[in-house]
Amino acid sequence: MAVSYIGVGSNIEPEKNVPAALHILASKVAIKAISTFYRTAAIGSRSDDFYNGVIKIETDIEPRELKYNFLRPIEESLGRQRSAEKNAPRTIDLDILLYDNRVINNGDFILPDPDISSRAFVYLPLLELDPDLIMPDSGQKLADIIDSASDITALLDFTEKLRKEINNN
Repeated sequence: MAVSYIGVGSNIEPEKNVPAALHILASKVAIKAISTFYRTAAIGSRSDDFYNGVIKIETDIEPRELKYNFLRPIEESLGRQRSAEKNAPRTIDLDILLYDNRVINNGDFILPDPDISSRAFVYLPLLELDPDLIMPDSGQKLADIIDSASDITALLDFTEKLRKEINNN
């Protein structure tokens, strides 16, 4: 079984769509941990704030299959509409951040996710789940290469509710 970290985000009805996505995920893979979720301003857009967090899963699904045959269909089932605008509002966004120690660069599929060290809403949850995380592409500790945290707000009540819901299933 491989360990993978999945970024989870939503800014369209996040209090409904994030739990829905995690319930679907939990029915297919073992969710081992759920980070704190954070409220963050949308990047490059005037849309509603995002709820962002990270989950740690164990799976035997290969990375490309996990992304395209598993995570994308979950997004579609929850009404995700892909557009040319990279940072468009979305019901749910599920991104593979890391998959074991794999390094992949196939144009449209890159691991580890290249935005990990520059986005606080990604690296803070990752560090919470694994404070000693070593980046497989550089061999450096994530804690040593991150940018300074920006304006993000921890959603502690939302996170606790999610953890209870998912762990009680």
